[in-house]
Amino acid sequence: MIEKPMQWDSITPIMGGPQQQLPAGGYVCKIVGAVAGKSRAGNQQIVLALEIAEGEHAGYFSDAFEHRKQYNPDATWPHSGCYYQRTQGDFNALGRFKGMITLIEHENPGYTWDWNEKSLIGKKVGAVFGEESYIGNDNKEHVGIRCAYLREVEGVEDAQIPKRREAQQTNTGFASSADDIPF
Repeated sequence: MIEKPMQWDSITPIMGGPQQQLPAGGYVCKIVGAVAGKSRAGNQQIVLALEIAEGEHAGYFSDAFEHRKQYNPDATWPHSGCYYQRTQGDFNALGRFKGMITLIEHENPGYTWDWNEKSLIGKKVGAVFGEESYIGNDNKEHVGIRCAYLREVEGVEDAQIPKRREAQQTNTGFASSADDIPF
């Protein structure tokens, strides 16, 4: 006979299977959250929470987030809908950060970066998502989706999809140097 767990009467049942995975490709996105902070490695970074703003998959990450919140009130924005960018460090990191800001300014006429990450919320940008493999808690290989890079909105649907990235994570999902983001 199975022993009844102590929290059985208070736990919320999780019904239904996982959401259909977002296909790799380019999407017009809106920035719905922005947090500046440090990665686990101690690097200064900004993390943007993205939402698909147009087309067949509009609202994809919001839907996934709301589904998670039904079963876990402490759920965070899906990591697959986040873009991580170092903001300091070597010349390459700083150049990529400036490139990201320049792109967002260009794609949102009238917007000027003011060093306040919250001012990015509501801005549009093109985002290209690619596949990334990882070893799950079940020690099997799984494939998820991850924002690979940002680009112009115009023509984003025709952007080149990056080759699948083989992650080095062993059991908690995607390899990431970022801390959990409170979106």
